[in-house]
Amino acid sequence: MLTKNEMVDQLHEGIYNVTFTKVNGDNRVMPCTLMQEHMPTQDSTAKTVADDLDRISVWCTDANGWRAFKPSTVTSFERLS
Repeated sequence: MLTKNEMVDQLHEGIYNVTFTKVNGDNRVMPCTLMQEHMPTQDSTAKTVADDLDRISVWCTDANGWRAFKPSTVTSFERLS
């Protein structure tokens, strides 16, 4: 599996379906990105990518909001566009 830095780099280049295990044990498939053109121009709730050693904050394209996942729980990382 990719490292956190590799995932962050790729998220800056495209939209990915990230499949991971949530804290409650459920699986989640989340389309997300870190591409500026897919995020709002000004968002006071914006998070930083490096806010936690085992966490990546991303823009979730289906929820139109910030979400986060732990790279250590990722089971699939597939590029959508």
